[in-house]
Amino acid sequence: MSDLPISVVKDVNGNVYTLDSVLGQGGQGMVCRTKDSSLAIKFVMKGEQILQDEKFYEAYKNKINDVVIMNIDSDINLCHPYTMLEKPYCGYVMHMLSELKPVSNLIYDPNSDNGLSEFFLKTNGLKKRLEVLIELSRTLARLHSKGIVYCDISPNNVFYSNTDNFSKVWIIDCDNLKFSSDPKRGIFTPGYGAPEVASNLTSNTIFSDCFSFAILAFKILTARSPFEVDYTDESSSDGWDASTTEAASQDKIANNDIPWLFENGINDQLKAYFNHFLTKDMLVLFEQTFGKTGRSVPTSRPSMREWYSCLKDIYLKITKCQCGRYIFAGEKDCPFCHEKPQFTYYGTLMEVYPNHKEAANNVSEDLHKADLNDFEYIDKKMASISKQNYKKLYDFMIYEDSKIYNYSINTISIYEFPFPLVEFKFNNGYLFINNKSAKNIKYNYKGEKGSLLSSDAKPISGKDPFYLYIDDPDSSVIHCLIIKSV
Repeated sequence: MSDLPISVVKDVNGNVYTLDSVLGQGGQGMVCRTKDSSLAIKFVMKGEQILQDEKFYEAYKNKINDVVIMNIDSDINLCHPYTMLEKPYCGYVMHMLSELKPVSNLIYDPNSDNGLSEFFLKTNGLKKRLEVLIELSRTLARLHSKGIVYCDISPNNVFYSNTDNFSKVWIIDCDNLKFSSDPKRGIFTPGYGAPEVASNLTSNTIFSDCFSFAILAFKILTARSPFEVDYTDESSSDGWDASTTEAASQDKIANNDIPWLFENGINDQLKAYFNHFLTKDMLVLFEQTFGKTGRSVPTSRPSMREWYSCLKDIYLKITKCQCGRYIFAGEKDCPFCHEKPQFTYYGTLMEVYPNHKEAANNVSEDLHKADLNDFEYIDKKMASISKQNYKKLYDFMIYEDSKIYNYSINTISIYEFPFPLVEFKFNNGYLFINNKSAKNIKYNYKGEKGSLLSSDAKPISGKDPFYLYIDDPDSSVIHCLIIKSV
């Protein structure tokens, strides 16, 4: 990280700020924390110096004003520009939470002293990474729903709260926000630009945001580049967004000649490696983004809402091995300690449809409205629906301090913030089921039916299944959690 360019700076109102440390630096500038932990300064840089140009200052001020007046919901976690710096320094003041860390902290550096296993243990492994990516995809989905493009997704522009609870994510360096219809010159951080932006074919779009997000997600989850040539290495001349002064690089950009890592197949060793960090559902989205079609047809890429939906569904499929690392529940052996995971309890999450007859009638009405003459087909369809009054979602392991969030409710809106519904604790050989929601949760255990009030806990032991019933008010579906001892 670079040294501080100066020690003290003023804003246009005469307020003085003492700089404390550099938070992040990229092609567009530098962000520094101040001695006031709730405030940070963004500088526009020219080389190693803060840009001091009055003509540029006026144009930059207009750009910041355009961002300030955007209709962005106040609960979207963006570090908005607060006030401009005093001339001639080009930059602004923004609000910032003090405990945030850049997501670059979650990307493994192979040149570090620690090995990958130790690094994942120290940084909470898959659990923390999925939390951060869920929240980042949610924030970007909300911006995109308003036609707003972030433009410059990179490891040093995304920050997260490093807490044991579900991480909050904030995006800094918001002076490049623009509407998707705005034809401003494309910008990107080296290594994270979409091919059409890096080759100056188009300005930034919501589709280029999706591409940049996918690069960041792949590196955070796997500690590897998604391309056969690591074009996220700024020193590489073969990347899409490396220096475009070389004709060879320009040809590669224009022809999309840098294949995605899985494009030509991978060996068994690499396949086993990636299976520890990626699910099949994730790989489908990465393929749609980085494959030949995704690279050349931006509109074919998965949206941020698709990423959000995929990631939140995967979150409950991780579990904690006895070695302390988080792994997918389906792992036969822990990739870190190489031992078979040992767990006392596991859970099955199911959707229960108490009004399945009503649902069947609705389907019958829809089928007949379609003027279908195949009555045998309709009868079979009806019989199938009438019998299926539940749907199994997935199994997962239960470990100390594991939680089920409202992300398990499939109809969750991207406008909601995650909160725990159920928490699990072990004590004296008992598993305690804690109701963390604001509503009562019904249960059935050893023939006893009752309700867990908010903040209440129920101990269970032995092999008798414990049934929890969580109502989903949006869909008239009951989510049934069946907990058993193995």
